Amino acid sequence: MNKIVPPVVEKLEKERQKKVATTRESRQRDGKKRKIKEAGTSCDYGPQAQKPDLEDHIFQQQRQEHLDKFLEEAKTWKDLERLTIDRRESGRWFSLRDKRLTASNFGPICRMRPTTSCAATVKNILYPPLVDTAAMKYGRDREEVAKNQLAVKLNKKIESCGFFIDSENPCLGYTPDGLIDDDGVVEIKCPQSAEHLTIEEALKTLLPLKAIFNKKDP
Repeated sequence: MNKIVPPVVEKLEKERQKKVATTRESRQRDGKKRKIKEAGTSCDYGPQAQKPDLEDHIFQQQRQEHLDKFLEEAKTWKDLERLTIDRRESGRWFSLRDKRLTASNFGPICRMRPTTSCAATVKNILYPPLVDTAAMKYGRDREEVAKNQLAVKLNKKIESCGFFIDSENPCLGYTPDGLIDDDGVVEIKCPQSAEHLTIEEALKTLLPLKAIFNKKDP
């Protein structure tokens, strides 16, 4: 028994076949083949990287100036930490973070394989997507409440702090959510998905929290 094909379906199928034929003819005419990307090759990163668009002596000079500035800032890290205590309200906080590897990027970088191209990671660090989701806003809005509750539970004062520059590796930096005594730091997580869960339930069921706290190694 013959089936009647609706005109709209028949039209779409003809267009698809026409597109396939056009693509095939184009490849045959131009002699193009699908490019297979070799692992570790890139025009921007790795052994096949293009040279900087500066003369070598100028590049080396600017590179050294950049490193020297890092070293100078590392010498005054205590002052800079106090100057950036307002965090998102501080222009200096943004400028210090933008040119360094911060703690939020340590995990992805440390887990990278030697054969993995760093292009995407570098791009995400230099040009992070401007994303502000409801879940992110939820966490920010409740950070201060969580910090106050933690202070009461621990019976400790949690000091506010700014951006810390590593004195030995000044390309690294970190902004803890608070300080306890002289040797304790606070990192606050307020996931929206845990809004109606107890702490114990959240640690057992939420994968991001399990990944943080359920470590085999201390």
